[in-house]
Amino acid sequence: MAQSKSHMLPMIAISKELEKLNHSITFAVASRMNTDLINDGFNISTIIAKSLDKFYFEDIIREMVETMMSGAKITALTEWLKGTNALCHGYLNDTAHVHELAAHQFDYAIVDYAPTLCYSVMAYKLNLPFISLGAFIDPSVNRVPFNPSFMPTLFSSFTDKMTFRERIINTVRYVLLLLRPSVPSFETLSERYVPEKQRVSNEKIKQMSLMYIADNDMLLEFPHPVPSNVVMCGGLAAAPAIKLPDKLNDFVENSSDGIVVVSYGSIIKTLPSETLSKMIEAFNMVTNLNFVVATGKEVMNVKNVLMLPWIPQNDVLGHSKTKLFITHGGKSSVFEALHHGIPMIVFPIGVDQPANAAVITAKHYGITMDFYHFTIQDLVKISEILPSMTNLNRT
Repeated sequence: MAQSKSHMLPMIAISKELEKLNHSITFAVASRMNTDLINDGFNISTIIAKSLDKFYFEDIIREMVETMMSGAKITALTEWLKGTNALCHGYLNDTAHVHELAAHQFDYAIVDYAPTLCYSVMAYKLNLPFISLGAFIDPSVNRVPFNPSFMPTLFSSFTDKMTFRERIINTVRYVLLLLRPSVPSFETLSERYVPEKQRVSNEKIKQMSLMYIADNDMLLEFPHPVPSNVVMCGGLAAAPAIKLPDKLNDFVENSSDGIVVVSYGSIIKTLPSETLSKMIEAFNMVTNLNFVVATGKEVMNVKNVLMLPWIPQNDVLGHSKTKLFITHGGKSSVFEALHHGIPMIVFPIGVDQPANAAVITAKHYGITMDFYHFTIQDLVKISEILPSMTNLNRT
């Protein structure tokens, strides 16, 4: 149960391993997600939940990020909460889907730990023991020691070497996390959607998870305790690179000093026009490098810049000519870069991206730049920055 491409890919990687052990895997997805996966060449068994099309999570998260890119972060968060609230209640009210899931008599469920609690509640309703998969683990749920003096709270963008002021802010953030309601609402979801069973708090349902598979690694974390039922296996979606499509491969091979990959993940289809214009102008001035940019709906080639609606990101990052990755700092994208030993320039927008950028900078995997206020000259300096950036060993 997962509803965004970046969350689905780690689940698909896990399903392939389970199939090797003779397990049968079925995904509960929106029909739009199912179509996207088929178009991407994935052959998986699915059950379609029509309710997930009505409140499609990728639309919700895309709208949030696009609003954040305009600078309205509070509005973006408010709209995200409204959207996930509608998604969760719509999914749990989908009685036809509940009956179809029950009819399959599954043995276990693997549920998306984020963005909502509804998948865990569905597993509870179906009497399914479940495993949670997510990019982060909440210490307040897992009951592990947490020291706010050197352990940054979720999405805080602090490091393990905080100033006194940052420690105070970090402590306040942690207290607020303890008091927060479970997304999507304050109400006890089991009382409303599982009336036939004992009332269980939202936090207790989270704690029912038999195991937490964390698509994370200490490469992208600061020191912290990990519970015995947490398995850290970051980079589930990363893989050895395969040959690029011919036209893209020709462009990459024809670069003199290498290429720079620019991608903002599967959610952001088109970069804002002002941002893209500044990038292209800067890239055209760095004549010794070629730039592959994932943006827009059409293929465009402007001097040494190739813009494509979609790129095989993992495979481009794994190409021997790739020298640098300009990214928003999403967890899957970052792990692909680390897997292939590519340094990064991170332009974080929101959610976990600022926190990932803080780790990348602190551990010298790359540098962080301001998405909202960078200049053309900042990007022109790429050719000067490259030799001084940490030389990550390719794997």
